[in-house]
Formats: sequence, structure tokens, C-alpha cells
Amino acid sequence: MEGINFSLNKEDDEAVSKIVRRAKTLCPGLESLDVFMDLSACHLNGTPLDLEKLSNADGFDFVHDVAGIAGHIDRDTGKLDGRFLPRCSLPRDGDK
Repeated sequence: MEGINFSLNKEDDEAVSKIVRRAKTLCPGLESLDVFMDLSACHLNGTPLDLEKLSNADGFDFVHDVAGIAGHIDRDTGKLDGRFLPRCSLPRDGDK
């Protein structure tokens, strides 16, 4: 079984870190390390995120995506469970 990819490039690492700092204020029930790992796993393992768009999203969309990812990520695979799609996701292969 292959492990989850957490290898963000420098630019994405900085963007995710910025999102985590904002999440500390808007999503106080979530732990910073969990948010960082969930966003990284989601972004690199099946549902690429528009990190700039998420970072600048209004509060409602920001919380929707961050909390939704936390609630629907499979922590064994890094993939979302199929019942949730972040508003700030990038088109996947085959999507229009």
C-alpha cells in the first residue's frame, strides 16, 4: 500500500501555512497541524485546491472548505470520501 503524499513544494507550503493561520481564527475547533495535514493530503492526493482562491475566500466559503475537508478526508488515503467537493478545488482530469 502506497502512503499519502505530503510533499508540498515551497510555494504551496507557504500558501497552506497562510490558510492554517487564518483557520485558527475562523475555525477555532480545528487543530492547526490537522488542518495543515488535511489540506496538504487533499491537495496532493486527488482533489487539487486553488490555494490562492481558498486563502482569499470570504469567511463562509473558507470555513465551508476547511471544515468540509476535515470532515470528509480519508486519513488513510488522503482522498475525500466523495460526499464533499471544496468550492476552491481545481478542475480534476476529465472535469470540464
